Order: sequence, then structure tokens, then C-alpha cells
Amino acid sequence: MASDQSSDPIRAGLNIIAEYTRALGKHLSFRPLFRGHASSTWALQPSAFRTDAAGIENREQLLAWRQTAQRFISPQPANQLAYLVLAQHYGIATGLLDWTTNPLVALFFAAQKVEGRHDGVVLLIDASRFQTIRSPDTVDMFRERREQPLLLDTSAMNIRSAAQDSFMTLHTRGSQPPEATTIFTIQESEKWMVREALKMFGMAPERIYVDLTMAAQQFK
Repeated sequence: MASDQSSDPIRAGLNIIAEYTRALGKHLSFRPLFRGHASSTWALQPSAFRTDAAGIENREQLLAWRQTAQRFISPQPANQLAYLVLAQHYGIATGLLDWTTNPLVALFFAAQKVEGRHDGVVLLIDASRFQTIRSPDTVDMFRERREQPLLLDTSAMNIRSAAQDSFMTLHTRGSQPPEATTIFTIQESEKWMVREALKMFGMAPERIYVDLTMAAQQFK
């Protein structure tokens, strides 16, 4: 049995999670989507639209990514948009923003370490603010302008999408950032306790990223 001293950080993390659930009760909307930022200073903006980003912003770049990725994937993504989603999950800059229907997944990302000392935040937005994609095969991914960002249910597109209960929104360069509400803040000094407590709910890196290398690192 663990000593009281070693379990105190987990208790503290559980208390923070309890505060978080109370905040959820105050802010829940009809169709809530959540997003966790490890730094409260981060803008709600797709990575491809940041000045120092290099990634996928046109069909030629997407084709190059598909040619690279398809050798390592089975089964193959069903369409071009699914390849763009895959790129987003593996850290390539795209015009997509990640959301989740699982508030604990958002809290996991908000509690991650980043360079410097930054508090983490969880954002909430209602899905009705976006235009739902009905047929992914017909989406023009690289349009210059669009009245509303497109909402895509990506939860069944790949194993990371499934693990993260993933939705994504597709944006155009120069469009206004969506208006999300900050519903919870994690102090930088408390992040590690939240990460430890989240493991009790299965919210650990090897589950979120579904990666054997990550699992081996955690095991060691």
C-alpha cells in the first residue's frame, strides 16, 4: 500500500479534478466541445496559420504527405480529408483545430508541461457555432474563405482520433478565431498533480497517443 505521503499529490490532483467537474456543471452547453491549452497565452488558431509554421496548406503538400504516410498505415484513410486529420494528429501544421467531446481529454492536454511557467486552460464551445460536414469526400479543404469553420467528427478516422474522442474544425486563413469560453484554469505548479490523478481515469500518454514507444517510456 502506498504511503500517505506518496498519495497526497494524487489526492490534491483529485480535488482539482473535482473543482473542474463543478465548473463543467456551470458551463455545459447543448453540444459541448472541449479543448485543452497547456498555456493560457496560446491563441485559438490552427497551427498552419502561425507565422513560423510549416505544414500542409495546399493539395500538393497534402499529396506529398499521403505518399509518405500511406506506407505506414493499415487500413488506409478513407479520403483526402482523413489524411489531413492524420497529419494533424501527428504534429504536422494544418488548418484544423482539435476538439474533444471528452472533458477529461481536454484536461489532460491543459495539464501538460510546456517551456516556461504557464498555467493551462480548458476551453468550451458549442458545436452549433460551426457548419457540420455531411460528406467528407466533397469538402474543399483549401478554400480561401468560408462563412463558418467546418465541423468534422473524426472520432472513427484513426486510432488516435478514437482515443481522444476527437472532433476537428477546418478553418481558412484570415478568418476570425472561434469564440470559446475559458471554463477552467490549472496553475502551473499543480499540473503534475493533475497528471498523476488523471491516470486513475485512464488519461495517460500511452492511452491518449496510442503509441507503444510512449507506453515503453512510461513503463521504464
